[in-house]
Amino acid sequence: GVQTCALPISAASPSTLILLEHRNDALVPATLNAITAAKKVGGKVTGLIVGEEASTKAVVEKAQK
Repeated sequence: GVQTCALPISAASPSTLILLEHRNDALVPATLNAITAAKKVGGKVTGLIVGEEASTKAVVEKAQK
């Protein structure tokens, strides 16, 4: 069967994990919107990017801004 796990959530210290979708060395618009929304919520924002370092380095640098 499927198991689930409930994690405690604290409004005092929100955190957001965003999958950084990219094409041709650029973040897609939906990802940029998600980053903007996460920053408005506040707290820690973490991005996850998948791919080879050569193809993701420029995207990571753009996402950090």
